[in-house]
Amino acid sequence: MKNIRADCSVRGGSCVVLKENIKLHLEASSLTGSHSARFIEMQHASKLVMVNVTASKFSASDGGVIYADGGGCSVSLLHTEMNDNSAKYGGCISMRDGESLSIT
Repeated sequence: MKNIRADCSVRGGSCVVLKENIKLHLEASSLTGSHSARFIEMQHASKLVMVNVTASKFSASDGGVIYADGGGCSVSLLHTEMNDNSAKYGGCISMRDGESLSIT
């Protein structure tokens, strides 16, 4: 998906839930929260690729922008900017054992 502008005002939880074994590729996009939810929760073996994306104003207890706890999840960030995000654990990204993260 290219040139996406997403504004999320969900209260608690996640704006997007990436289901098991699904891949999401975001490119040249702007994601804006309202400091009341994280952007994405990743389930088992899901994959997320973000290229030239800006993510701001997300907040959650775990992973302000990205929360991966399903086992076998993969996150790849290329030229991605995350600012003004917060969480008790992992202000931008929270990943559990067995997850893969690549930042370029």
